[in-house]
Amino acid sequence: MAVLAGGMAYAQPGSWHRLEETKPRLGTLVRIVLYTPDSVAGRLALQTAFAEIDRLNAIISDYDPQSELSLLNANPDRDTLKVSSDLMEVLVAAQSIYRNSGGAFDPSIKPCVDYWRTLRRSGKPLRPSHLKRQLQKVGYGALYLDDVRNRLYRGKKGMQLDLGGIGKGFIGDRVIELLARMGIQRALIDLGGDLVAGKAPPGTPGWPIQFPPRPDCRLLLHDQALAGSGSTYQYIERHGVRYSHIIDPRSGLGIARPTLAFVLAPNGRMADGWASALTVLGKADGIDQKAVVWYLADGEQSLASPEFNRYLHCQNE
Repeated sequence: MAVLAGGMAYAQPGSWHRLEETKPRLGTLVRIVLYTPDSVAGRLALQTAFAEIDRLNAIISDYDPQSELSLLNANPDRDTLKVSSDLMEVLVAAQSIYRNSGGAFDPSIKPCVDYWRTLRRSGKPLRPSHLKRQLQKVGYGALYLDDVRNRLYRGKKGMQLDLGGIGKGFIGDRVIELLARMGIQRALIDLGGDLVAGKAPPGTPGWPIQFPPRPDCRLLLHDQALAGSGSTYQYIERHGVRYSHIIDPRSGLGIARPTLAFVLAPNGRMADGWASALTVLGKADGIDQKAVVWYLADGEQSLASPEFNRYLHCQNE
């Protein structure tokens, strides 16, 4: 939903090497751009970064049946279970957004998501009684986390987790952290439109990112993340109503209004998770979230947090 703009001013030739690589990952195209004075070290860093993406995806993916998350979902046991520190880290981050969004962001929505995916494939009619049964399994507040000993307990029978609303941002954060440990701080990770940025490119104030709702404007990212979430492109239609693939955890129904949210945050997991939450909340619920900077287009109306415009750089202003 956001793309890297052109027109950057670079440092003098020879002082920095700009390296870029794009690979199919996470069900999309993942692109990594970095600057380094050592091109050999930079190429090694790119290889290491994509290997880290693969490693983390093998933990949090709900599409890979052998991922740690999928095996957890397939385990009906409600006893206390041990999980990896990586999985616990993203579950704890999701819990914070769940609480602060009043449940608008809820990774335990997987039973309802799976039901809607079945409806999209089969074309069968929505059965409210079946949806109600799936919704009884939902409620992230019933997931108890012990992040000291990396243990969890699911307090609802049939609870399953889907980290698609926060996973890309989490992976982007971890890759930026890995590159920094390798001595590469000027990097940008583009995970199919979810962006996590390190320090700015040499000689520039930030990574220039076009802002789709206003084509004449761009954002300059540095040590920040930008995520977008929208209900416009994937949907099913029932009785003349379009239900988005984005599910409201409070009702189990897909969002039935055109909504687009962008969130600028200190890290990818916050940007990703809050973009998902704001798409569900919309303008009707009111938004009082000071931890992130946001823009929301809800139907024909758009609104933004008070700080958002100061991050925009527009040609006509």
